[in-house]
Amino acid sequence: MAEQEEKIYRERFKSLIKSFVTNAKINLGQKKNPLTGKTNKDVDQAKQQIEMLKMLQVKTEGNLSEREEKFLNNKVSSLKKLYVQAKMDE
Repeated sequence: MAEQEEKIYRERFKSLIKSFVTNAKINLGQKKNPLTGKTNKDVDQAKQQIEMLKMLQVKTEGNLSEREEKFLNNKVSSLKKLYVQAKMDE
């Protein structure tokens, strides 16, 4: 694979992860919804976002750079902590 193409894929992968993270944080009440400007919680929906990230971890195992793997793992770990806290607050 060409170096330029690999760079594009790395950036797209990172953007995909960030998208799931942002949506999960919105649903955990950690960020305002950009469409409504309001903060609201939908913990079940946040769980779905986290599950999608966990699925990506499994499906990409052995195919990510060390940096990409660390990035994904850190995001999943931090979201899991926020999710547990949100469930405790219910």
